[in-house]
Amino acid sequence: MADEPIAFEIGGVAYQARRMDLLTQLEIVAKLAPLMASGLAQILQLFEAVAEEITDAPPDMRSVLVISRILALPKGRLIERLGPLMAEFARMPGADQRFILSTTLASVQRNAGTGTAPRWETVWPAGLAAPTAAEFRSDLVLALRVVGTVLAATLGPFTPGSR
Repeated sequence: MADEPIAFEIGGVAYQARRMDLLTQLEIVAKLAPLMASGLAQILQLFEAVAEEITDAPPDMRSVLVISRILALPKGRLIERLGPLMAEFARMPGADQRFILSTTLASVQRNAGTGTAPRWETVWPAGLAAPTAAEFRSDLVLALRVVGTVLAATLGPFTPGSR
């Protein structure tokens, strides 16, 4: 369980992530705390509405699916509902934003193989200035969906929509 990788699929691509160590989780929670506190009531309503649509998910995957579905909403609706959260995100120091993004993506591998032969590649190897996976260098929405999915699975109790 705690050592099992987090496995998920986005856009037909299989991903797996290793669980982050305790101190990394703590640092990410501390950096995300102001975001979680900003406009939380509106955000919870959105999470709860999406969570109600998910009836066939195992309990341990519920928050992962909620985050993934919210990040997949039409951009206009997503921005409208997450506005207060995004305003707080804009106030977050760039170093904190980069830490959360790079640290989370460093735990993620994508299946770059074809057919039945999987070939797992790390999306953003630790210590590098940018992702090595080309799609992550230019697709912020994909990066946020992956980061959101991993953080929801890792930090479930701290995430709206988890029970």
